Amino acid sequence: MAKRNRCENRNYGKCLEPIYSYYRMLKKTGKTSEEAFEFLRDSLRTVEDSPFYQQNMQNFVCEQLKAELEGNIIHVYIPRVLTELFMGDDFENLIDAAKLYMKEFGTDLYTNKFEYTDGKFVQQGQEINKAEMMFLHAEGIPIGIVCRVKYEVKTDKLSLKYCTGSEYAELHEDIISRLDLATDNGKTDKNVWTFVLNVLSFLLLFGNDVKKGLPKGVKADWPSPSTRITLQFPERCREKLNNKAS
Repeated sequence: MAKRNRCENRNYGKCLEPIYSYYRMLKKTGKTSEEAFEFLRDSLRTVEDSPFYQQNMQNFVCEQLKAELEGNIIHVYIPRVLTELFMGDDFENLIDAAKLYMKEFGTDLYTNKFEYTDGKFVQQGQEINKAEMMFLHAEGIPIGIVCRVKYEVKTDKLSLKYCTGSEYAELHEDIISRLDLATDNGKTDKNVWTFVLNVLSFLLLFGNDVKKGLPKGVKADWPSPSTRITLQFPERCREKLNNKAS
């Protein structure tokens, strides 16, 4: 009798796995959560020389891990058929649908606005935008995407911060079309941008094709009270693909 490949996890990408493991190790040494996060933040490095860029990455990763441990992250599991579909940028009304999702379902983000006047930072009041934090687990892609989407109400623009473990980037709607696709970084950024917008568009257009919980045979990266959902392949998409094939 052939030995079954038990708990194969169906090759869904995992998010922040080595970073979470390092955080757990730090906690086991007796450090408080604050101390563990401080050590973790200092250990993170980018290939960029800019200290400002590195600080942004360190804050982003620690912010996402904290939100996950507190149960404030949406984990989205994407089966292979949708993973392949989301690679393309021909999803109808992609950016408009993603913006509409953010307007309808994004969490209010309050930030203080400052201006630099006469050598001083002067607060100009609060700005309210929309944000969504997601861990995307795509079947067939070994590393998950940790992302934070921001919708700027005043400018009607989207921006995205993401981390895949080895890659960190800050993308903005105004510059995405000017990415240098001749470089590996440019290709990666464009692919991630398209993939994330496809996820948001799917959640808006096919909200009924979402199952609560993990895919069958899949274990969570680590236990937390965060929300986990699995996307289902919509029947109308299946019909569209069948029509193309015939």
